[in-house]
Amino acid sequence: MKTKQGTFDSERGRKYCRACNSIEILQVLDLGDLPIANELPKSSDEIVELFPLRFGVCKNCGLGQVGEPVSRERLFSDYRYLSSVSETWLTHAQNYANSTVEALKLTSRDRVIEVASNDGYLLQYFKELGINVLGVEPAQNIALLANFNGIETINEFFGVCTAEKIRAYAGEPRLIVANNVAAHVPDIRDFFGGFDTLAGDQTLISLENPSILNLLRENQFDTIYHEHYSYLSAFSLKSLGKEFSINLFKVESISTHGGSNRYWFKRGEPTESERIEVDNFIDSELEAGLLNDLAWSNFSTNVARSLEDLKVWLLECKIGGRRVYGFTAAAKASTILNAGRISGEEISGIAESSPEKLGRFLPALGIPIISKENLLSLNPTDILIFSWNISGEISNLVWSEHSESVRCWVAIPNLKEIHRDK
Repeated sequence: MKTKQGTFDSERGRKYCRACNSIEILQVLDLGDLPIANELPKSSDEIVELFPLRFGVCKNCGLGQVGEPVSRERLFSDYRYLSSVSETWLTHAQNYANSTVEALKLTSRDRVIEVASNDGYLLQYFKELGINVLGVEPAQNIALLANFNGIETINEFFGVCTAEKIRAYAGEPRLIVANNVAAHVPDIRDFFGGFDTLAGDQTLISLENPSILNLLRENQFDTIYHEHYSYLSAFSLKSLGKEFSINLFKVESISTHGGSNRYWFKRGEPTESERIEVDNFIDSELEAGLLNDLAWSNFSTNVARSLEDLKVWLLECKIGGRRVYGFTAAAKASTILNAGRISGEEISGIAESSPEKLGRFLPALGIPIISKENLLSLNPTDILIFSWNISGEISNLVWSEHSESVRCWVAIPNLKEIHRDK
């Protein structure tokens, strides 16, 4: 597959912090020039643009970040990821809707607005419980799908301007949900300004995102890609929220995406017990090395070791005549394979459930994305699961459809074979 160098022209996230504007950014990791992870070519000879992918941490507010070589319109106006393809994620969404409706005592008089609502995977469960819902989704193809499925969805990027339109149209919501989206926002200040514009005195804001400490503790460098502009912590979000008159009053640790936090914001001041709980959480982030230069240096060393171990294993498989395929053409796959300079000679194809991705290729590498049915006919000996956060679900699926002799692997935090529970 042919490549060419893209234009890199933004300093936000690279020379100054996108949250607090500080110039004190510790440069941690340079993964080289990589393609856009979810921009999947339709042919193996399509020219793919490469852009620098460098990760740093703000020494002032603790926000992890990459630069902005690519516009948000290019990244998200046409998008290939559908949230509803994972049963694990749907179960998580349904549990959240049920527990939140009960905890907040939501009724048919209340409205829930979700930012980056994708195909309506979450709002469908609130709607089933009789709650008024409204989605905001920037990807036109996915917003159309959500509306077709009966979830009213506005096709816009969220920020101050969009929030003003929503408030005029729908009023103040009782709950704003923003799951796994804050990391995808180049101008996170405008994003939080949107919360400030839309939220009323009784509005709560629930924001989920993987913790930046996952990178540090679990070597999850494959979650670094151009779409992920920011890597969040309670430390960074508390100060950012306060600037926009929304206060962080609760942080929950949850298991999704290999370890995430659910951040709760409100207009009023936190109670004394809420303040202490949040401050204790932030203290634990600092103790884990959030602002520690040596901790991030060790992380960079671990990344290099993981990539080398994967390349050696794939070479051994090739020499041994094993047939290695991937499973799930997630953005994680693009990062780890492109950073490791791994091609179709080592991994013959990647199986995928999403119809949005089938028939395409992993960018820059020419690895075809195939259906699960196709994979079945190819008799793989080894499956490398890129969506390691749902590796249990995927490995059980593989063993149910293939011979039990097929070996399943993950590469994060280190290369490891998954063994079937007896």
